[in-house]
Amino acid sequence: MSKQHYDKVASYLTGDLDLIYGGETSEGRYVHPTIVDVDSNDAKVAREEIFGPVLAAITVDSLK
Repeated sequence: MSKQHYDKVASYLTGDLDLIYGGETSEGRYVHPTIVDVDSNDAKVAREEIFGPVLAAITVDSLK
């Protein structure tokens, strides 16, 4: 992963996130697989395509 792409993916993992799994970075260019619990579709990590090993899991009340 290039330094520029690494910086972009890592920027999604900053701030007040509810991490379910992962979230670590290493060697300056590696982002470990990460799952983030998101409250709504309005969260940046849920709205944008990250093109990295980051999954936004959105909790719902029902399927209807």
